[in-house]
Amino acid sequence: MIRQTPLTAGSVDTRYPLYVYSRQSGKWLDLVFGENYSEADLKPFELDPERDFHFLPPVFLAHSFADEDVPIEESEKIKNGTLVSELFTVRDLPHDFDTHTAGAEGRMAYDAAIRFLQEIKKNQ
Repeated sequence: MIRQTPLTAGSVDTRYPLYVYSRQSGKWLDLVFGENYSEADLKPFELDPERDFHFLPPVFLAHSFADEDVPIEESEKIKNGTLVSELFTVRDLPHDFDTHTAGAEGRMAYDAAIRFLQEIKKNQ
């Protein structure tokens, strides 16, 4: 993955292995912040429960309660802080459950997203 010049564009094959490695090894934060990061380095990226996300456009969120990458509370904070949003949830599925569009939950997530967008368009 180390190259002579920064990788700024390319196929998924050129970037995805880094994501998989960082996720499997648990080194995501080390790779982003360096090995000696502190809690202060992470603070700007935290979602405070009281944060006002009203500046966001309508937001559709899909989340699994069993997400191993992002706690469900993060999606709940965004939903609660936005004016127009919908949170679609599933249980016992991995982070990327919605990539499995052949599965019932993946299809249901996309159907819910389409309904959400249609409702937004109808109300404009």
